[in-house]
Amino acid sequence: QKTFSPTNFLQHPPTISLHPLHRPALQDVAESRETAALREFPASPNQAEYHGTMADFPQYGAYHNNPVNVAIHITCVPILLFTGIVLACNCPPLLPTPDVLSFQYLPANAGTIGAFIYAIFYVLLEPVAGGLLAPLVIGSAACGNYLLGTYGWEVNYWAGGIHVVSWLAQFVGHGKFEGRAPALLDNLAQALLLAPLFVWMEILFFFGYRPELKARMDKNVETEIAKFRKEKKGKAAAQ
Repeated sequence: QKTFSPTNFLQHPPTISLHPLHRPALQDVAESRETAALREFPASPNQAEYHGTMADFPQYGAYHNNPVNVAIHITCVPILLFTGIVLACNCPPLLPTPDVLSFQYLPANAGTIGAFIYAIFYVLLEPVAGGLLAPLVIGSAACGNYLLGTYGWEVNYWAGGIHVVSWLAQFVGHGKFEGRAPALLDNLAQALLLAPLFVWMEILFFFGYRPELKARMDKNVETEIAKFRKEKKGKAAAQ
């Protein structure tokens, strides 16, 4: 009779031998469970195409293909996000905040809450890129609250003026250089939510972030642009 020892148990763990006739049934059960798991938890973004909002990046990118318009977009969108958050920080706190959740320059006003919504949204869409962008978005709210608390209403004049100029530059970029209306005219909510992340992804792509995703998105953007030009040509011919 063999004596028990932890070493022998770890080196030779007990095994259960099944009758060969039972194995196909167990394999069928395992395969059915695996299939159900795949339906419930689809493949990760690295293994499958993006679905939902990330799939809208190619369509959104088709609105920003001209180099000049892209440069305007990359410059103005972060400014629009920052100045928009600053202006929203004028709102008084909307929720009572417990001391444990209170942070300096992050009261629960519209600017802070909006920044957290954007940050969480981006992390859910693209965990790595969104995780890098989230501190910048939340930091914008902290900066906005600090500026308003330090300099008062004068900040609003600067933020409001810069905000308007940035919007005008966006429309000039689309009208003069891109040759098509901004994305916000087709889907306002999508454009306002996706624009900052789109710019951030463009910056990360420049530094080599996820080249396989960039290549796939570039290909889809070309398809969207060809589709737009075909529709535009068809409308012109109909007139």
